[in-house]
Amino acid sequence: MIGLNRKLDKLGRVVVPADYRYRTGIDIGDQIKITEEAGKLIIEKVKPFCKICGSEENINEQYSVCEDCINKIKSI
Repeated sequence: MIGLNRKLDKLGRVVVPADYRYRTGIDIGDQIKITEEAGKLIIEKVKPFCKICGSEENINEQYSVCEDCINKIKSI
């Protein structure tokens, strides 16, 4: 794996190169999760999930709820 050297700016930010974003499916505006493991930073795209049932399918991102749960709520 070839790495790149980048400097942090005064606010601690770093630019993730477009090629890396493209290969990992991260788009501008996506939420990312940053964790630390054994002294390394890990950056991952946050997958949207339903806040009610936990499903990752058919998510209405405005409400963070899946279509199945929306339909169940509407039928009550």
